[in-house]
Amino acid sequence: MGFAALVTLAACGGPQAAAPAPTTGAPVVTDAVQLAAMAKTSADKTKSVDIDAVINQQQTKIQMTGAALVDGANTQIAMKMSADSGDAEVRVVDKAVYISLPADARGKQGISTPWLKLGGGDDPVSKALAGGFDQMAEQNSPTSILDELSKAGKITKSWQTTLNGQPVTHYALVLDTSKAGQAAQLPADEAAKLPKTADIDVWINSDQLPVQVVMTMGDLLTSTMHYTNWGAKVDVAAPPADQVTDIAKLKH
Repeated sequence: MGFAALVTLAACGGPQAAAPAPTTGAPVVTDAVQLAAMAKTSADKTKSVDIDAVINQQQTKIQMTGAALVDGANTQIAMKMSADSGDAEVRVVDKAVYISLPADARGKQGISTPWLKLGGGDDPVSKALAGGFDQMAEQNSPTSILDELSKAGKITKSWQTTLNGQPVTHYALVLDTSKAGQAAQLPADEAAKLPKTADIDVWINSDQLPVQVVMTMGDLLTSTMHYTNWGAKVDVAAPPADQVTDIAKLKH
């Protein structure tokens, strides 16, 4: 044993046992399908969560904060977004979507009120939106990224650690972007520009719920999503009627 090692041992009071790794109490899985199913089962029971995120897409930085109750027709979502192009807000309540756009965007669309409403009525737009409301709710669920991973992802490593003071299991995964559902929705020329793979890290807490998701897609995109206060009450209010323009009543 070298002198430096002896000095280090003396300074630390002699040999010490390594600190045990924190344990989440949640099962550690080795397959992305199992991971998605585990998290979705827990999220479906809990239903609500607070969300904050930072998304860097090339030269654009978007910050998001809000809360979501994902419960089919009862889904409620309130999200505020901030970017160089301006601030925006989205509220989903009573099967209607309310969007608050930056002033210049409203001006270009001829909208005089702060809010634009989609759905929630008997018009064709509302009926079409209602038909896909459950799908929209699922797409806005914190587990939606895990659904993508179950289709096109592979767990490369997992280990137990802590995040913000709580024990978690950290999963490192690789996503095949050509097999991901979002890539299939892009035009062929746009899909061809995507990196072949994306690196995704997911932190799962002791309740088998995601608390952080980090995605890196080459130089194209990086995002960090935080999920807190699982199970907290979410109560989203529609904007005042006199501040809302119904898209169904706009002249085209």
